[in-house]
Amino acid sequence: MDVSANHTPSENELFLQKIQQTIAALAAADKGKLGESASPEVLRCDYAQKTATFRFPFHPWMLNCNNVMHGGCVALIMDNSMGLLSCSSLDKDQTTPTVSMQLTFLNPILLSSHILVDARVNAVKSKIVYAAATMYTEEQPDIPLATAVGEYYRMHPFSATVQPQSPR
Repeated sequence: MDVSANHTPSENELFLQKIQQTIAALAAADKGKLGESASPEVLRCDYAQKTATFRFPFHPWMLNCNNVMHGGCVALIMDNSMGLLSCSSLDKDQTTPTVSMQLTFLNPILLSSHILVDARVNAVKSKIVYAAATMYTEEQPDIPLATAVGEYYRMHPFSATVQPQSPR
């Protein structure tokens, strides 16, 4: 994209930048952890609609003993998608940890080059962001594989380290 010195970024360009910054911050925090392998690229986004399509790599280690994607990997990818979009949809720099997520498996997810997730924020309330997502493969975008809905808590700015709290 050719951007001149007089160019004012559009809402979508700013939204994309915010999503990419959130992905970068989480990738730095997830170095050497499971989340590092579930870092997406953004294919498209729409600020007004609060939607984004994420592209995730599909690694052979994500397969279970039946040679379909393990349910935990599906949950990780769906949660990452909705959480990234929830966090990026807020005006303030806040993090949005998961409160709850409901996942519905629609079709077996066989090894593919990439997994795509269409995510959307349905509502932003004072303390909770409501999101939804649909998963499919790059090769068969017309066949939904899983759907999810989630609730995300609006919290203080993102911190790369979280200190455990005493159960008392």
